[in-house]
Amino acid sequence: MYELVQYSLTLFGIDRYKDLHRFARILTRLRKYIERVPVRTEQFDLLYGEWLKACNGKISNDEDIEFMVYLIQKYGVPREWFENMFRAARKELRDPSNKTFDDFDNYLSDKMDGPAKVVCRILRVHPKFYSSICRVARGVQLCRYTLHVEDSIERKIVYFPEQDFKRCNLRTLESSYTKNRPVQLLQFMMLQDKRYNQYCENFQRRLPSMPWRQRIFFSQIVRIHQYRLNRLLDRPSRVYRTSFKPNLVVHGYYFVKHILFS
Repeated sequence: MYELVQYSLTLFGIDRYKDLHRFARILTRLRKYIERVPVRTEQFDLLYGEWLKACNGKISNDEDIEFMVYLIQKYGVPREWFENMFRAARKELRDPSNKTFDDFDNYLSDKMDGPAKVVCRILRVHPKFYSSICRVARGVQLCRYTLHVEDSIERKIVYFPEQDFKRCNLRTLESSYTKNRPVQLLQFMMLQDKRYNQYCENFQRRLPSMPWRQRIFFSQIVRIHQYRLNRLLDRPSRVYRTSFKPNLVVHGYYFVKHILFS
């Protein structure tokens, strides 16, 4: 996320960049606790305890929690947005499985809608665009799970709905299993790509009515993640070797393109 935050410095100025960059650091910290190996359940519980302390009006000893309180006070962020984020993190640590796509979508909503709305508040996005941007955030997280399959395999957890595996005639995404099932693996990745586009389609329709700076910022996020998925679809087995992070040339190409043609 940090490379995408850099665009806010050019588009929105130093003050909002600092707030967005600091918030991105908090999200990265949470991600390290719940998505990396080994999982750091104790550290997460301590952080959540500090959050509950702040909710009860006490001063937290954690500077990141205090910054969240600062966001609540400065931008009028409802506490529920952060609470849903923590609730989703607790579910991911304890029971990340999802039987249906609706279950998966509800989980993504809890995890991503709050942070997406916080970003909208910082960038002063009109509330009428919130729902579209929240769906983009869910799509981005779906993209992350798709591109980081090996991390979830190493943690022995499955984010994707059980019905997706049945639909594509797969039992697991482990490389030793999928290497003899390239067609099924491709079908699975194409399904996730289709869902990513479905998450983003409402935003794409509303794009022309957004102020140009916000339009460029969020379009960049959408296009960069689509670029990563497109590379994966060219050769699905790549998912076991690289995370497809675009280099500066790719970032610069789309950024200039959006500025010139938005």
